[in-house]
Amino acid sequence: MTDSRSITQITTMLDVELDDFSSATCPLCQTTHRSLTHEALAAGDSWSCARCGQRWHALRLLTVSRYTAWVARHG
Repeated sequence: MTDSRSITQITTMLDVELDDFSSATCPLCQTTHRSLTHEALAAGDSWSCARCGQRWHALRLLTVSRYTAWVARHG
């Protein structure tokens, strides 16, 4: 019997190499905040998404990223 399940590759924020010029992106609606770099976010800045209004900071983004990775493993 063959396994018909497909493996889905999910890229989380932890998988992506970031540089100081990358913009922060809202995990909920994927809107990019062009003026907030990942370096500023790591230094403690936060922002409210212009599209969905969610407030994001480094710890919340890390939590979402880890949850996404967990869901990908445990489907």
